[in-house]
Amino acid sequence: MAMLVYHGFAIQDPTSRVYRAGSALIDFGFVATAKPNVREMLTGAMQRVAQSSGETVHLGLLDGVGVRFVDVVESAQALRVSGRVGRVVPLHATSMGKAMLATMSDDQVRAVIGDATLPNVMPRTITDPDALLREVRRTRIRGYAVNREESEAGVTSVGVAVVDRDQGLLGAMSVATPTSRSSAAMTKKHGDLLVGEVQKVSEQIGSHFT
Repeated sequence: MAMLVYHGFAIQDPTSRVYRAGSALIDFGFVATAKPNVREMLTGAMQRVAQSSGETVHLGLLDGVGVRFVDVVESAQALRVSGRVGRVVPLHATSMGKAMLATMSDDQVRAVIGDATLPNVMPRTITDPDALLREVRRTRIRGYAVNREESEAGVTSVGVAVVDRDQGLLGAMSVATPTSRSSAAMTKKHGDLLVGEVQKVSEQIGSHFT
């Protein structure tokens, strides 16, 4: 398994220690056989969030120290955030990544991000590990993570992790909005919307593993 992880064919969940398909398999179009298809399970939730928010909704999976964007429901508005499916962005620079880090203990977060300065994706990216850990702690308290132009200029997003009690971290969902029409009130609205939807589907997700 260590060799599969090294070559990108497998990823070990830092919390549950369960292995799943890595980016190498995903790039070839395969779906992890160890778990049901998370994308299929969350399609309905993504569509509901997209309809309620009017914005673009993404689904991301943990991919090493990054987030792999695997599915999207794009906004119908003329000014919108376009889909990012296929991209891998560092965990610390995305709302989905910070949301997934928030499901881990402080020690686990440290093990993932390390102690060195993190890559500077954009001028507003959090690159200091201590500052990132503080942001992760704030994310735990409010229930959702926020990304304000930390991975892309002109884009603000809110992310929530999707976790199964037995299987651990499954991925994360986000709502992405053009910063030009984003506001603190909208950010909270989107965060609460995601949290509520994830809670609604948690029992349904669990039923797939029984």
